[in-house]
Amino acid sequence: MNTNLNSDSVHHEIDALLLNGKAETAFEAESMFLDHHLIDLARLALELDEETFKQHEAVKILYAHGSRPFEDSLE
Repeated sequence: MNTNLNSDSVHHEIDALLLNGKAETAFEAESMFLDHHLIDLARLALELDEETFKQHEAVKILYAHGSRPFEDSLE
């Protein structure tokens, strides 16, 4: 796999966004993470088989953001 997006480091990066004050909520931190790694996510889709892709932590977050109700994004 050529991407720098490691499944084990996903939550570490999201936690860092919260702890250093760049994000105020977990949803915001996850959104920032996904935006920052958009190219990496696309690369994963090309490089991994479907089952491995679905098990990647970043992809799980991407799927969760795509299926959350609109109210979750309101403050």
